Amino acid sequence: MSTPTFVSPSFPTRHAGADRVVRAGRAAKALSVGGSGMLLAAVVSAVLVVANQAIDAWTGGHGLMAWAALWAIAFATLMLLLGPVRRLAAGIRRTAERLDATRRAALAAQQQWQTGLADAAMLAEISRSGGSAPFR
Repeated sequence: MSTPTFVSPSFPTRHAGADRVVRAGRAAKALSVGGSGMLLAAVVSAVLVVANQAIDAWTGGHGLMAWAALWAIAFATLMLLLGPVRRLAAGIRRTAERLDATRRAALAAQQQWQTGLADAAMLAEISRSGGSAPFR
């Protein structure tokens, strides 16, 4: 009589479907439109809505002329506003990063102060270094 053996097939450690989803997510992130692109799209959309209403009132049923005028306005708007919108988005991003860094530094100082209040040696070190309470 033989002893029973257990079958231990080798299963893959990675799922092919999950790998495809991760690769697709990375590709979508690489192709994603940044903040300046989204802001530019919003501004161009607003200009095109106004232009469409004005052109509809002026053309009186001449669809091809209205279509050509609308596309001309769209491309002109893209060319004129691309630089300013990118600069605006970059400025907003820099301001947000600066505010985030300031907030993180204040939080770190507050945490260090709270730790120092609980630890006498650390409080003495903070006092010797000339530090004071971050929020009095």
